[in-house]
Amino acid sequence: MSVKKYLLKMGLTGLTSTALVEKGRNHVAMLTGNIIYAVLAPLLVALTAACDALDEANQEVIFNGGKIAYDNKRNCEVTLRAQITNIGEQVQVISGGDKAKILSAGFEVRRNPEPITHLDQPQDLRARTTGFVGQVALDWMMVAGTRYYQVYMTAGDPTLSTGWELVGNSTKSRFTHQALVPGKFYSFRVSAVGARAESVLSDVATVMAA
Repeated sequence: MSVKKYLLKMGLTGLTSTALVEKGRNHVAMLTGNIIYAVLAPLLVALTAACDALDEANQEVIFNGGKIAYDNKRNCEVTLRAQITNIGEQVQVISGGDKAKILSAGFEVRRNPEPITHLDQPQDLRARTTGFVGQVALDWMMVAGTRYYQVYMTAGDPTLSTGWELVGNSTKSRFTHQALVPGKFYSFRVSAVGARAESVLSDVATVMAA
């Protein structure tokens, strides 16, 4: 069964100004404390402000009316739509097309998922000793659509293409390698493997075995 990548649906078409405010506040509620999208936390302040501004503009139109009030309301709608669109675009990137992650941000997904034929390069590979002799622990950022990761190691010059060997696989974004020679330097790289694709190798992480 192939891994599917979903496209986010903004859901802005045909919304009234009141519904637009409700949608914006729902995204704030869904994204607040959502660790998947922790990097988006600063944007929620601006999104909340845009919701408040349109809410106030709506009330002004209802109670007072007038061209200035209507123009302000339209401007507030444009601003809020832009805020939601900006966050939606970033949710699409951060989620990697994962349906559950998209839904957790308060967005819907389009009906036709696309098979993943490209996997991003694993990022932020880190290697460290564990306190056990000859043992090294690796961890890196997850890559959406990955079935498992392949871990490569060399005790030679890591800038050379030769000397690397596959030392293990992991279904998680971490791996522990043992039986290394204490005091010797080892370098590692990782690739992500999916149903239809394999990523390029990560950058190198080097550590001296304890």
